[in-house]
Amino acid sequence: MKLAIQLYTLRDIIRDEETLADALLHLRQMGYEGVEFAGLYDIPAPRVRQIVEQAGMHALSCHVSLDAMEQELDGVLEDAKVLGLDTVAMAWSAADSPEAVARAVRVLQAAQSAAEPHGVRILYHNHSHELRPVDGCAALPLEHIMQAVPLEADLYWVF
Repeated sequence: MKLAIQLYTLRDIIRDEETLADALLHLRQMGYEGVEFAGLYDIPAPRVRQIVEQAGMHALSCHVSLDAMEQELDGVLEDAKVLGLDTVAMAWSAADSPEAVARAVRVLQAAQSAAEPHGVRILYHNHSHELRPVDGCAALPLEHIMQAVPLEADLYWVF
C-alpha cells in the first residue's frame, strides 16, 4: 500500500452508493489504493465492500464516534469484519473535563477488549483540544487516552 485517504476529506461529495463509487474510481485513478472510512453513508457494509473492490481499492480502517463504540460496538465490529478492516479508531471525544476523559478511556478499554478476539485493534484519533490542559486532570487528556489505546496521530492538529 502506497497511498490511502481518509474519506472524511470528501464528506461534502459522498452521499450515497453512486457518489461513493464515483469518488473511489476517481481516487483510484489519482493513485490512491486505500481508504479509511468516516461512516458508511447509510450503505450496508457488504455493499460498501463491493464498491471498494470494484474500484480496485482496499478498505483499511474506519472512524467511529465515542457513542457508537459505547452503544453499538457489536455492529461496529461486524461491519469491520465484513469490510476486512483490522483497525477502528474513535474519531472524537469531548475530553474537556476529567469525567469526559475518564469516559473516553473507559469506552476505549472496553472496545479494545471486545475487539481483540476479532483481530481488530482500537485506536484514538486526536484533534487539538486533547493537547490542552483540562482543569482537574493531572496530565493532558491525550496522555490519559494513550494509556488505554494507541494513537492515530492527526499530524495537522499535532502541528
